[in-house]
Amino acid sequence: MSDLDNRLQVVELLVKRAVLMESDYLLLQLDIESKKLELKQIQNNFKTSIAQLYSLSGIPLESIDKIAQPDISAIGSPTEFFYNKKFQNDSLQVAADEQVFNNQYKPQVSVYANTGLNAVELQNIEHRIGASAGLRLTIPIYDGGQRKFNEMQNDMKKESLEYYRENSKIQLKNRLESIKQQVSGLDKTMQLMENQLKKQNNILEIYKGKLVQGQVSIVDYLNVIQNYKQNVYAQLQMQTNHWLLQSQYNFINW
Repeated sequence: MSDLDNRLQVVELLVKRAVLMESDYLLLQLDIESKKLELKQIQNNFKTSIAQLYSLSGIPLESIDKIAQPDISAIGSPTEFFYNKKFQNDSLQVAADEQVFNNQYKPQVSVYANTGLNAVELQNIEHRIGASAGLRLTIPIYDGGQRKFNEMQNDMKKESLEYYRENSKIQLKNRLESIKQQVSGLDKTMQLMENQLKKQNNILEIYKGKLVQGQVSIVDYLNVIQNYKQNVYAQLQMQTNHWLLQSQYNFINW
C-alpha cells in the first residue's frame, strides 16, 4: 500500500502532463482503497483469532500486533515407544486375569464360626448359649475344561496383542516416513517459490520504472502486483504447512 501511494503521486503528475488518462489515476486510487479495506478485514480477523487462541490456552488476553515465528524443530525418536509400553501393560493384565481365574480351581481352606442363644426360656440361660467353629477344605476335582478353555482364550489375546504391537510399529514408521517425504517435497517447492518471487520482484521494479515513464498501463502494473501478492500468500501457506507437518511429526513420534 505504501508503494501504491507513491505510485499514485507519480500517476497524478503524469495525468496532469497528459501522459496517462484520468481513468488510470481513478483506477489506481480505487485499488488502494480496496486494499485498505482488505487490510482492515485482515486485522479484524487477526484480533479475533488471537482472542480465540488466548481463550483456548487459558491465558489472559493481551494486545498483540504480531506473532513471532514458531521454533518447531524435529525431536529425536524416544528410547521406548508408547505402543511398546501399552503392549507390556496389556500382557501383564492378561497374565493377571489368567492367574485370578485359575486360583478358583485350587484347594481352598476357609474358617467358619457362629454363636447362638436360645432365649425362649430364661431358666438356666447360661446353658442355652452356644458357639461353634471349624475349618472347611474345598478341593475342586473337575473344572469341566474351563481352565483349558480360558488358557486358549488368553493365548489368542496374547497373539492379538503381539499383532497389535507389530502393526503399530509399522504404522508409526510409515506415518513418520510419509511426513518426512511431505516436508522434503515442501522444502523443494518453497525454494522454487522463493526463486520465482525474486524474479517477480525484479519484474515489479522494471514495471515501476516503466510506469514513471508512462510506458505501461495501470492495469498491467496492478496485474503484476496481484500476481506477486498471490505468490507471497502461497509462500506463507507453504511455511504454515511446513510448521504443521513438523508439529504433527513430533506429536506422533512417541
